[in-house]
Amino acid sequence: MAEMNILSFFTQLWKRKSRKSILTNLTEHKNFYLISAAGMPNFGDDMLTRYWVEELQRRFPGCTIYLDAVDAVVAAELFPDVKCVDYLWRLAQALGNEGSVEHKFSDRYAMPVRERLMSALFNSVDSIHLLGGGYINELWGANSRLVELVAYFAKKNQLRCYATGLGLQPLSPENAARLAPFIRQFTQFDVRDRASYDVLVPFELPTLSFSGDDYFAFPQRPLGRIVQRESVTLHLCIHTELSENEMLTSNLLALLQQITERFSQQYANAAIRFYEFRPGSDGVFFQQVRERLPAVEFVSFEQIWQDGLVFSSHDFCISSRFHFQVIAASLGVAGVALSWSDYYDNKFSSLQPMSDWPILRPDVAPDVLTSQLFASSPSVNRRQGKELIQQAKARLLAQLYNF
Repeated sequence: MAEMNILSFFTQLWKRKSRKSILTNLTEHKNFYLISAAGMPNFGDDMLTRYWVEELQRRFPGCTIYLDAVDAVVAAELFPDVKCVDYLWRLAQALGNEGSVEHKFSDRYAMPVRERLMSALFNSVDSIHLLGGGYINELWGANSRLVELVAYFAKKNQLRCYATGLGLQPLSPENAARLAPFIRQFTQFDVRDRASYDVLVPFELPTLSFSGDDYFAFPQRPLGRIVQRESVTLHLCIHTELSENEMLTSNLLALLQQITERFSQQYANAAIRFYEFRPGSDGVFFQQVRERLPAVEFVSFEQIWQDGLVFSSHDFCISSRFHFQVIAASLGVAGVALSWSDYYDNKFSSLQPMSDWPILRPDVAPDVLTSQLFASSPSVNRRQGKELIQQAKARLLAQLYNF
């Protein structure tokens, strides 16, 4: 009888331990490492980062998220419940085009404290994820080392590593060949535009995919909304980055002055709003705009970050910002995209399956821009295109973080 009691005791103890083990596995704490161009700040990059942070927090309650950002101090203000660092961003810039990652970590006795800290951190995380955006390309050559660094630490620590919604253009076939061995290490490597995909296809990368911008992975949480109002608003989200040509600024200012004058004549008492997506440089251009258009309203980055974007169905937009168009065009708001380089041409062209916005140059004749901007109705219904992109992103999302 005593033997039976002892056997029963150990049987029950084993069952309790087994249940505890199962419960522990189900609730195992996860540590995730994200890399993005957050913290400059640039609204599009920070917006996508917030989406991914919220997605991981939803799927893995209580998880720890490390965010490797351009500026960890600014990022910490935008993402207060995330641990913000700048390990890989600073290392990529320090390595430049010629530095060796393997040599940097080859001698543990000669390794600086910073490298020791990042090595220990990567030994503790469950995955690494390069978030979407257009920050890895030949315009900023050192940034491409981020792909190599992710592959290095993922292989060293046997981690899953992802890239989603990256815009890699401009990227030459020669530089694509240099990236291909590192991309091959990724569990999933997804790009947002056809040109970025096509330049990598010849290397037969098994985990390469093309699904579109990461914004479309989260259709239940749009950053913009439509409200009902009778008044009409002209929304301006325009910058002069990536150009040292003073003629560009002059052309933009002259164009905006003529367009807004015609807009005000056609829509009396209408509002004109200027949106700050990149604090600093956008504010400089806004002041130049305000000298010619005193009535223009300024909508700060902080306000957009808190409240999102608000439109009515009969508003109009003029934008040179990719993600402003993504948000507005997704809602069916009319607009035109202004582009002055191959970099922006490719970005805006990638939106044509879901956006009816024409792509125009800053030196376009005002009559041409006016006729296209104030057209009575869109020439093509892009809803089906948007839904196809959302479906592709949903399939991609289902393949990630399956722990």
